Amino acid sequence: MLLHAAGDPLHTRLLTVDARSAEAGRFSVRGEVLDLRKRSLVPLPHGLQLPGVIHRMELEALFEPAERRLERVESRQPVVAFEASPASGGESCRDSAGALQALVGAQLGGGFLRRLSDAYGGPRGCTHLLTLARLLASGAARALDLEAALAGAPRQVGERVFRRVLVVDGFEGPEGSMQLEVQLSDVHLRPRAEATEHPLDAFTSWTELRVLAGLDLASTRLRELRAEERTRTPADLAGAAFADRSGELAELVGRPLMAGFGPEVVRRFGEDPRSAPLLDALLNLAPGYVQCVAAVRDLFLPGGRAAASLGAGTDSCFMWRTGGALQVARAAREEAGGRGGPPGGPGGGAATR
Repeated sequence: MLLHAAGDPLHTRLLTVDARSAEAGRFSVRGEVLDLRKRSLVPLPHGLQLPGVIHRMELEALFEPAERRLERVESRQPVVAFEASPASGGESCRDSAGALQALVGAQLGGGFLRRLSDAYGGPRGCTHLLTLARLLASGAARALDLEAALAGAPRQVGERVFRRVLVVDGFEGPEGSMQLEVQLSDVHLRPRAEATEHPLDAFTSWTELRVLAGLDLASTRLRELRAEERTRTPADLAGAAFADRSGELAELVGRPLMAGFGPEVVRRFGEDPRSAPLLDALLNLAPGYVQCVAAVRDLFLPGGRAAASLGAGTDSCFMWRTGGALQVARAAREEAGGRGGPPGGPGGGAATR
């Protein structure tokens, strides 16, 4: 079975998680998010956001594997929506990154994501770096699980242990529809000291998961939701087939993607370690939609569905927090009768960031 998305390409979001061995048995885990908008001109308070790379952000974390404790976290944000400018009151998207230091000392596990949200969610942080941090945490946990089950040779410092790649592609369809395709790939590698005769013998397991979601743009209600998954080893590269997991998602069809979808899939799949890749793919549908909707054809032209100078919802991130320069300017425009608010509908103006 293959899941085929169709329509006009809108946007591609790429997230990667790369785990390597470090000194004293530690694990160094690096994550990156890159957003490539393929079309559209999006008006923001400081000017037009043009097609191309609109976000590029990175996290570097160090974990102690025995207790799965975060010992260090650092961030880089080479490409952000808002650089410091008069329009932003001299603030930039990077200003909130220091709040991530509240996570140092936390252990991966049931309470880690809650602690992350408390420290960096909403007006305390950046939605894109938060999405990356969540995927990095789940990817690091999966890497540690796979490594713990492997009785192999010792790792060399700097050796790659695990790599996760998650790609979200959005396509505009007919009659106000959109399709989102998520592809997730997890690869766990053998220790370098275990010599192999062929490069394809260098991994222990390779999990691939694909999700296809069709939805209504106005309501974000899901018209279809399908998934397939397979895990291969060097011994069964040619024979392992995809398993259809769509039946597990049937009750989610008809629900809005932007209202309670995340908590619901966590409730359904959060306690099953075998469904961790599926859960991570599903949790990236809503952030992917938010990025893709800004590239919908002529959305922001005069007379269009969202003709305005746009921004994210109030308190959705540090830059749009209550009392921040962008929010104060928006309130002033609205009071003066301007068109400075976010567009109507579930997607809101968050799509522009």
